[in-house]
Amino acid sequence: MTMGVSMKDELVECAFNQQAKRSNCVAYCENHKCYLTILHLKNMKCLQKQCNYLRKENTHKFWIVRKFKKEDKKRNKKSEEQKNGN
Repeated sequence: MTMGVSMKDELVECAFNQQAKRSNCVAYCENHKCYLTILHLKNMKCLQKQCNYLRKENTHKFWIVRKFKKEDKKRNKKSEEQKNGN
């Protein structure tokens, strides 16, 4: 790491032999030994496969937003069930 460059700004090896800023990476793949951006994550279908090699960067905005969306979806589903049940 060069002086004056923060860890989040350094370039890291990503999937498909690409490089990206560390701050743009949402996860690390233990199997492929590379970082993943949101685009890589979607293209490789890591979440759909429920890949055990995926190590999330829990502080990344992507995961925080995703968590809130899932909670909203659960709340809406519960609300719909209550409306239809009464």
